[in-house]
Formats: sequence, structure tokens, C-alpha cells
Amino acid sequence: MSILDTLMKRRSIRKYQNRQVAAGILEELLKAAMCAPTASVWEFVAVNDGEVMDSLRRVLYFGPYNAPAAIVFCANMKLAPKGLYKE
Repeated sequence: MSILDTLMKRRSIRKYQNRQVAAGILEELLKAAMCAPTASVWEFVAVNDGEVMDSLRRVLYFGPYNAPAAIVFCANMKLAPKGLYKE
């Protein structure tokens, strides 16, 4: 399967199993995320702690989904190139 085929057949999952995500899987997902092109300076935070996930669920738009882990994307605007973004 080509990369284009893979991208065209992607899907979102909204039903999650109630089990921990292995650290190795989170690490692979973080590596893939770091390969994405971007114009800003980013930071990723992998979360798999139950209490932190509960806090995220309460405040995020897609929070109601019961995922056991999350990767939070943060753009560090203090390190972004000047003039690239409106403040």
C-alpha cells in the first residue's frame, strides 16, 4: 500500500479499550508526530495517567471520549519565528 493510499483510507476511532497504552507505542507515535512539517516550535506531552486524562476530558472539546492516553501538542510561541503569527 502506498503512502497516499494509507492517507486516503485513514479513519478516526472513538471507541477505546479500557487498557493502558504501552510506552513503546506512545514513543512510536511521538516519533511520527515529530516528522510532521510545521512552521512553529512544538512540544509534545504524552499523557497516560488516569487523573490527568480525567482533567483533560473535562476541559477539551474532544474530551468526552474515553481514551486511555493522549498526546498533547503545544506550540511554544515564545520560540516561534517573529512575525510568523499574530499575537
